[in-house]
Parts: sequence; structure tokens; C-alpha cells
Amino acid sequence: MKGEDMLKHIKDNYSFIGITEMFNFSVYWLLEEMGKNPVVMPRESNVTPMDVPGRETITPEAIEELTERCQVDVYVYQQLLMEFKETVRQRKDLIKTWKNVQNMLVDLGLAKDEI
Repeated sequence: MKGEDMLKHIKDNYSFIGITEMFNFSVYWLLEEMGKNPVVMPRESNVTPMDVPGRETITPEAIEELTERCQVDVYVYQQLLMEFKETVRQRKDLIKTWKNVQNMLVDLGLAKDEI
């Protein structure tokens, strides 16, 4: 399946798409859209622990092969990320939500997401 086809399939089948790197904002926005009480999640809830045994260094050749094999995934992710950020920038209500989440993160002593 080509990247454009996969992107269309995702948009046709999912009503909400969050971005992992903006985990807190994505969860908060989703809950808000569902009419639920939005919360900020501890960043640790979405992070692989650093002490996982058996981590290996990935060679440049392996990275190149993975990149080649995952071209459709990379394309879809980049398009969704761009659209996610553009949606937030254009909607005044989401800018307010973004600021609320950022303030909560600061209050909790957590790193801020970037848009």
C-alpha cells in the first residue's frame, strides 16, 4: 500500500489521531473531545524504562534497512504530525487547551511538549 493510500485509510477509519511525542496533549484533547474530565498523564506512563536488560546498539546498516522498509510508515507519521500541529495552530480552542496542558505540566514539574 502506498503512503497516500495508507494515510487515507487511517483518516477514513479513525476519528482521533494523537501524537506520541505530544502524549499529554493528545490524551487531554481526546478526553476533552469525549466530554470527559481531561487529565495530564505522568510522562513515565508512556516511556520505556532505561534499565531494560539486553538493549543493543543498532548499526547504521540496520537503521538504513529499517528506514527503507518503513517508508510508508515514516511518510504517514510525518503527514499526520504536520496536520496535527496545523490543526492545533488554527483552532483557538485548541490553543487554549494547549496552554492549559503546558501550565499543568509546569505545575507538576514535568517537561513541556512542543508544538
